[in-house]
Amino acid sequence: MREIFVPRNFKTKTLTRIEQANAILTEYAGQGFTLTLRQLFYQFVARQLVENMQANYDTLGNAFEAHWRKRRRPIVAHPRRLR
Repeated sequence: MREIFVPRNFKTKTLTRIEQANAILTEYAGQGFTLTLRQLFYQFVARQLVENMQANYDTLGNAFEAHWRKRRRPIVAHPRRLR
């Protein structure tokens, strides 16, 4: 089966969120943990990077799914692992 990746240009804010998320994921991966999207989101909230709102949760999930589809894979292997 052939993989097709969607071309996408990310806004600066989205790229910043992805970099922040990768830093958090790297920190936990170093301790032997993988995080779900919800756990990652609450790390963002705890570190005061975003407010605890459903819209922010959805935005983070959408950013990571789009990031994966562009083949700029974060530490987690697949967006389903994040949902």
